Amino acid sequence: MAHHAVILEPRRGAPIPRPWIAALPLLALAAASFALDAAPDLPWIVGVVVAAFFLAAAAARALQRYLELRRLRASADRLIQREDTRVAQSAFLEWRAAELTTPGRRRALARSLRHVVRELSPSTLPGASPLNRRAARPYAKRLAELARVVDDPAVEVHARGVLLTENLLTEAGSPLYDRSRASQLPVALHQVERALVGENAHLR
Repeated sequence: MAHHAVILEPRRGAPIPRPWIAALPLLALAAASFALDAAPDLPWIVGVVVAAFFLAAAAARALQRYLELRRLRASADRLIQREDTRVAQSAFLEWRAAELTTPGRRRALARSLRHVVRELSPSTLPGASPLNRRAARPYAKRLAELARVVDDPAVEVHARGVLLTENLLTEAGSPLYDRSRASQLPVALHQVERALVGENAHLR
């Protein structure tokens, strides 16, 4: 099934915090405050101070909304990873799932996978990476195939698979890094592959 670009607009009933939009009114007031410099009976510093006040307030509001958005995304990601049935029922979770599978996110994930594959190459000198090369090297082709699938716009991938792939690549306890869990890498890869493309699809 072809993967189409998704416009990340929240559906009705799913208000999404938008940090910079929330700050726009205060930014407009900050811009207007500079007009006070044109008043002949006011010191120029008045406009600067008032504008700085509104800019600080705008930054604070944007930061507040950004932190709120991060918390919401983290909560949504936990539900998506658990295959929670509410993903198909919640407008916000649908929005988050679409956000996780945007072309930009997929390209970044594919780059990370290819970086790991390069690190596993016998021609690559060992560096400071915590990657367990000895355990992961037999699975380099499967990781390369994951990168191909993730980067192919003609292949539909699922949000849960994106999250599981990111966890595999970034978490310290991942079988790619934790030597005590190295034997779990085949199972982890199988879970990632199934989550990415679904039970009825197969990676080459």
